[in-house]
Amino acid sequence: MVRELRKKRITWSLTTDVMSQIIRHVCSSSLEKIPKQAIERAKLSILDTVACAIGGSNDPIAHLARKLGALAGGAADSTDFRKFQA
Repeated sequence: MVRELRKKRITWSLTTDVMSQIIRHVCSSSLEKIPKQAIERAKLSILDTVACAIGGSNDPIAHLARKLGALAGGAADSTDFRKFQA
């Protein structure tokens, strides 16, 4: 048990350290240093993610996931992309 807790603490510490490095890198970067092609690719990826979320919101599995979230105590004010559909 103690060994498992130490292992989890080490893993958490490493994860936190990596996240700190990523955050510092992002915060110290400037938009001018990012290649335009990378910015365009990021925009397309974000748009694709949002489109997939909206497109799949009426899928039967999405309905089951919402029910499971509700059973697990999910917040009632969570975003429901169905209200954004035309």
